[in-house]
Amino acid sequence: WQIGGLLVNNLLPLRLGEVARAYWAGHKSSISKTSVFATIVVERVLDVVSIALAAVLFLSLLGLNRGETEGRLKIAMIALGLIAALAVVAVLYWKNADKEKLKTKLAGILPHKILDLLHKFASGLVIFKDKRGLAEIIILSPFIWAVDILVLSVISRSLELNLTFLQAGLTVVGLILGVMVPAAPGAAGTYEAGGVAALTLMGFDKTRALSFVLLLHAFQYVFILLLGIPCLALEGFNPKKMLAEMKEDKD
Repeated sequence: WQIGGLLVNNLLPLRLGEVARAYWAGHKSSISKTSVFATIVVERVLDVVSIALAAVLFLSLLGLNRGETEGRLKIAMIALGLIAALAVVAVLYWKNADKEKLKTKLAGILPHKILDLLHKFASGLVIFKDKRGLAEIIILSPFIWAVDILVLSVISRSLELNLTFLQAGLTVVGLILGVMVPAAPGAAGTYEAGGVAALTLMGFDKTRALSFVLLLHAFQYVFILLLGIPCLALEGFNPKKMLAEMKEDKD
């Protein structure tokens, strides 16, 4: 369903693929759709933490931690990391809090339906109870990022940019930051802005950087389209049926 969510993100604005992925995954299983969505929120929180740490690391290793522009970028990455850390603290507080006591307090403030959704959302944060699973995520994440960076480094040879591993790493950071912004379908515009900003920060020509990012985005878009449609078809994804069920849930 990861590729399916990316496909929907490429076709619809505001990263609605995340909602569609949670809804359809919940439909295909006995797990609450709200609980599934909570796991996606955990993914995004961990992504922000990883990106913030990676940005600071690559900026330092490349010697780009000096100057006004670089300093602002580094501060922005640290801010992202602090936001993610606060989110993790909030999640851990919810996990360790006296659920009944907290629920009683919230019952006097929130409507019953919202309180029920909040409870289902919290039940999807089970990963924080699974120390082994959380450790596996922390250990495997750097390897997954390394694969993405190596692929980008190899592709950069097509336009003779010849990015090193560190340069490709900082470029990936810029691209991911662009994708995180809920904007146009396929992160059109923000994806290019993030990639070009990272490449020009390292001294690459802006025109060549834009050509490379556009080529990369087009390749990614076509690949997800060709792979995503068959995957959704095999899973029995039906947009009309999903929208009808969403309407029923709303009613």
